[in-house]
Amino acid sequence: MISDKYYCDFILSIGPHCRPAVNLRLNQLREFSSPLDWMMDYSLDTVLHLFRSGFRDFFTEYELDSAEPDGAAGMLRVNDTLNGIVSIHHFPADIPPDSVYPQFAAKMHKRAQRLEFMLQNASSVVLLSDRTESEHELSAFLYSFSEIYPHLRIRLINTRHDENMTFDSYRQETVFAYGKLSYIEYHFNDTEHGAERVSGNKLIWEKILSAYHIAQAVCAD
Repeated sequence: MISDKYYCDFILSIGPHCRPAVNLRLNQLREFSSPLDWMMDYSLDTVLHLFRSGFRDFFTEYELDSAEPDGAAGMLRVNDTLNGIVSIHHFPADIPPDSVYPQFAAKMHKRAQRLEFMLQNASSVVLLSDRTESEHELSAFLYSFSEIYPHLRIRLINTRHDENMTFDSYRQETVFAYGKLSYIEYHFNDTEHGAERVSGNKLIWEKILSAYHIAQAVCAD
């Protein structure tokens, strides 16, 4: 049986957009920055590839999105052409991307190294997403991720938007819980009373995340 309270060393957003990271920050559960925070549109296969490879080819090949160059306010939309990842928060519109890239690459390399250190030294991690892939696909992803880090107890939390639900309710489903692995789905209307917001339905995100607690700090030099 799944406990009402779940303790872990840290919670990691696996996208595919900014919303999981935003709500972790709003609920004081975002312990550090990951290279995947604030990125968009990446697949589960890409997540596995990046963790297997230590983010070695993360944004090593990139280009300005010519079809839709505007990112977030004052930023450009820049694509990782190898991995199918979109950055909308890291490249200022008034500076050529090539001028920004060295600083960006150094920052992401540092984040990737710290993340790997944290994963290797943790015992329990939660992966948080708001993905539309099937439960079967997400279950397969969780098993594959656990093969990269077999020492970890891992829970996958996935949220799904349901426009037919009321704005103050959610439904929790345990897809499976076996050994070190568990996978929970939360269904709710992920809008602010029908309006699209980056943070989605903050009330329900807060209710869901209130069950999750950081058990201890894992130091990263």
